Amino acid sequence: MYGENLELITRQCCVCGRWFALRLDKDDLARILCDGVYVENAFTNRAGKPYLDADQRELYIPHR
Repeated sequence: MYGENLELITRQCCVCGRWFALRLDKDDLARILCDGVYVENAFTNRAGKPYLDADQRELYIPHR
């Protein structure tokens, strides 16, 4: 959690179809998918600063 155990994850953009490889913490991803935490709040370090930029976080917004 908090971007401390970064792993390389690939994700396809649902808009353009391109694939992206990002380093992120799987615990932070689980907070989005299982706990409903907003992307803006999930991918932050302990100081509260995002460790992914806005474009990268956009890939992980759940679309329903």
